Amino acid sequence: MDFRPLAHFTAQDTWLNDPNGLIVRDGRWHLFFQNNPHGPDWGNMSWGHATSPDLLTWTRHPVAIAHEGPEAIFSGSAVEQDGRVAAVYTSAYADGRQAQSLAWSEDGFTFVKDPANPVLDRGSTGFRDPKVFRYGDSWRMVSVEADERTLLVHASTDLRSWTEVGRFRDEPGTGIWECPDLFPLRLDGEELWVLVLSVQDADGSRVVHRVGSFDGSVFTGGPPRLLDAGQDFYAPATWTGAPAGRRVLLGWMAQPTYAGATPTSPWRGAMTAPRDLSLARVDGSPVVVQKFSPEVTAAFSREVADLPPAALVRCGFDGDASWEFRAGPDVLRLAVEDGSLVVDRRASGLVDFHPQFARVDRLPLPAGTTGFSVLLDRCSVEVLAGPLAVTQLVFPREPFDELRTGGSASARVFAR
Repeated sequence: MDFRPLAHFTAQDTWLNDPNGLIVRDGRWHLFFQNNPHGPDWGNMSWGHATSPDLLTWTRHPVAIAHEGPEAIFSGSAVEQDGRVAAVYTSAYADGRQAQSLAWSEDGFTFVKDPANPVLDRGSTGFRDPKVFRYGDSWRMVSVEADERTLLVHASTDLRSWTEVGRFRDEPGTGIWECPDLFPLRLDGEELWVLVLSVQDADGSRVVHRVGSFDGSVFTGGPPRLLDAGQDFYAPATWTGAPAGRRVLLGWMAQPTYAGATPTSPWRGAMTAPRDLSLARVDGSPVVVQKFSPEVTAAFSREVADLPPAALVRCGFDGDASWEFRAGPDVLRLAVEDGSLVVDRRASGLVDFHPQFARVDRLPLPAGTTGFSVLLDRCSVEVLAGPLAVTQLVFPREPFDELRTGGSASARVFAR
């Protein structure tokens, strides 16, 4: 079985993880990403590169920023200054130190490292994942001290000289924070700020978001809520410079615990479908709502009777319901039971490559939900239901080719 997805980005024959440096320039969506250019396992971390005119058709390019000597190129972001693209990334050195560095590009494809690197060094082994954005007439960088579960805010006018201006910490806990993103969204005419963090601890990995305020130095937010309740969603980032003020998100479709064991060699790792973000109120509190980006829904516009290998399925219900995606003996089961969404991949195909993969999840649906969208691909399923998002990998031995419904379920299937 060829598990390479038809509607999601993968590296050609190497390892991929976090999306990095997402920026729109000259009508192109640039996707940089964590990449081992030498094989399908984690290591030799560099920035791979791809571009797309439509968020679905991707052209792979040569490695943009390569590991070199004692320096690995960890996650970061990209912005445009004075007509050049500045990649701001974590230099991870062989001695364990992590610091922030710059690389510059005239064309967005070929990068030259700044001779002043690293431009921000705290002498730390957990200082990483810079996200840079414009705030007023200067730059802000949010990054993490991962092991201290602390968000750092720095300010700069030139991307080279940085001053710490604020911090954010949560309640005491264990584990690490990674891959912060901080951006504004509007709700009822009010500008609110969304902080996204990827978290790893004894309970596994997950992505949470908080909605609150930001004054250029201090973020103040409400309690953390899951951004995606699935098992295979991590290290998301949003594009800088998306058109029409859109906030478009992309995540790594994997679970760090078993990402290195997935049965897809010679490539390993895929991105989610792009999602447009907005805010809505749930029980009086603002939360992030995700929808498949309009480029995705426009591409899946042809309604069909049979289930193709990649499909957008519009599911409806008015009570308990079930949807079974089948390929011979392999079954991925979605269901609505007692107001919860059930995602059962225990019999979905290849499940024994890691003891944590075969599982069933039961997730409360938002009140009043009567439908959701499913994007099915050769090795993944993404479910979006207002503020609930669920991303799971699946590895059927043949592509799912049959959809059975039960109870009050309805389904409309759309192909590219």
